[in-house]
Amino acid sequence: MAATLNPDFATTPGYYRPYGFDLTPLNPRDTREGAPVRPSSRIDEEPLDLLAHPAR
Repeated sequence: MAATLNPDFATTPGYYRPYGFDLTPLNPRDTREGAPVRPSSRIDEEPLDLLAHPAR
């Protein structure tokens, strides 16, 4: 499985929830390139939790 993130992703809490997932910066004050974000979703009621390091 692979996923890519747009470098200009929205950081507003709940912004992506209508699309079935949440994207949360681990440290909202860390805006450097590659700062980790946590995408999370639920598939068949099981949590899917990832850690991503997007390029900006």
